[in-house]
Amino acid sequence: MITIKMITDELEKYDKTICTVFPGIQTWEIKNLEQKLKWRLPNNLKIFLEKCNGFKLVSEVVYGIHSDKKFDIYENYIWEKEESNNPIWDYLLPISPDGSGSHYCIDLKSIDADYNECKVVYWQHDYNYDEQDPPDVESDTILDFFWELLETVKLSNNYDGTDK
Repeated sequence: MITIKMITDELEKYDKTICTVFPGIQTWEIKNLEQKLKWRLPNNLKIFLEKCNGFKLVSEVVYGIHSDKKFDIYENYIWEKEESNNPIWDYLLPISPDGSGSHYCIDLKSIDADYNECKVVYWQHDYNYDEQDPPDVESDTILDFFWELLETVKLSNNYDGTDK
């Protein structure tokens, strides 16, 4: 079972030239985000944001709550929902861009009964989804998704920033 500590420990191994870990945020900032979204966030995401408010590792990005719009969960959600050519569904919250205009999103409708976890789906920006053809599930949990992202980077990069 993947834990938040495993993820943050793995991030700390990387040289600062290829890894930026944003400092954790306060609980009230997360509550403000939930109010703006009108959705409750899964507990594991909240705990993660309190310890690590997103990160940038080589070309991989995980959004947090930031004044810099390109790293902010809510700003990316609003843009994808209101300004993109293929508006994202209300209950999908972008957490990581793929670099080509599409996003990995947490599916807020899939939050488990304990409000700990939810699925991560892939929203392709140029595909018209519907209820019979929804976005593909990439991970069953947010923490698994973060770990898979780290594993992908590890395939081509050493901790010191050199290529493999």
